[in-house]
Amino acid sequence: MFGGTDDAVIGFSGTGGQSLRQQFVANYAAKTPYLGLLGLSRSPTTISLPDGYSRSFSSTLAGAWYQGAQGYPASLTFGGYDALRGNTDSVLTLPLGAEITRDIVVQITAIGISSVGDPATPVQNVAAFIDSVVPEMWLPQEVCKVFKDAFDLEWNDDLGLYLVSDSQHEELLSQNATVSLSLESQGSTVTIDLPYEAFYQPITYPLADILDGTVLHYFPLRIAANDTQYMLGSVFLQEAYLAVDYHRREFYLSQAQFPGNENEYRIVTVHPPGWSHGLSTGAIVGIAVGAFALVVIACGLLWWFKYRPRSKKRASRLSAKSTEQDRDVFGYYGREKDGGEETYEKRELDTAEPGMRGSIASRCELPSPPLPQYSPGSPERDWPKDRGSIDMVEMGDYLTARRVPVQSPVELSADSEHERRPPPVEIA
Repeated sequence: MFGGTDDAVIGFSGTGGQSLRQQFVANYAAKTPYLGLLGLSRSPTTISLPDGYSRSFSSTLAGAWYQGAQGYPASLTFGGYDALRGNTDSVLTLPLGAEITRDIVVQITAIGISSVGDPATPVQNVAAFIDSVVPEMWLPQEVCKVFKDAFDLEWNDDLGLYLVSDSQHEELLSQNATVSLSLESQGSTVTIDLPYEAFYQPITYPLADILDGTVLHYFPLRIAANDTQYMLGSVFLQEAYLAVDYHRREFYLSQAQFPGNENEYRIVTVHPPGWSHGLSTGAIVGIAVGAFALVVIACGLLWWFKYRPRSKKRASRLSAKSTEQDRDVFGYYGREKDGGEETYEKRELDTAEPGMRGSIASRCELPSPPLPQYSPGSPERDWPKDRGSIDMVEMGDYLTARRVPVQSPVELSADSEHERRPPPVEIA
């Protein structure tokens, strides 16, 4: 025995399959080959091996070596199924069994063989376990007799196998013989058709004590000793598509499909119960409120930094324009230069300037004399006409008129420093 390292590739060369670089590869000469297993069940399984054996995890999927020029690879999908490899229009749904070592069990109700032309033979109480590790089909002796008679099989006691003669093998290939297995569950039935090519398994050296180039045509069918040995092995899975849902404790069977392009696929994801790809109502409401708040904040920032300065500038322009209009209306109709500074001609009632003599109140109307001068019985008001004339007297912030006694005119000399005062005016 010798070994080395090499690249291990799942699939045919050049198909882009998954590869593992620098894997240990051993070459040995023995009549009993080792079989690697890839565990797919979610249930814990303990495997007891003799000392010196290593536990190998590699694919043992059946595929269909007889399909196409180079055969058709098997399909293995985790977390879903390939809708192009199974017949989604005709699917049998079955519950998983309680025993973890025999959980994928299907009930065989009838077996039909097309080369014979007879109706399908009913089968009673055949609950077969689907096991990809086992290459053959293990069935009751009476069921095996149906195959033996239809295909003219020869039983070899030394090998414990059914063999097919060379002539019979060629005849079955030319007839395109087909085996139909009717499977039932809870009133539903699905038929899986297996061509004779799926059963063709050649035996060569070093099996069956063959020491030369002899080839035996082996039919993968074994007689089960009891009902615990009823099994459908990898020969069955060449033409059946199996999907197992451990979350729902169900498995599904349908006729396998072989698309024209072996690299073509359509994966359908199967989610566990209670899974939701959408958001909860609370999350949706929270997102909506948050989005609304963001929109409001964005609009506020936009107004603050863009439109608010424009509004202030516009208000300033309108205020300046209004001031100019007010100046035109109330007497601000010209500008004069006074010592290099611009001044405006003031209107009669200037409410913007403080009052005279330090008054801080704005003047809003013309001043009037004190009320006593106009009240009834006032001396100033009832002054007789012959008592004098009116004189202008400054009183506070205003000027008022009052009567004064009549006096004779005062004559001033020509050299007087004072001007002649005009005579008082008589009030009629």
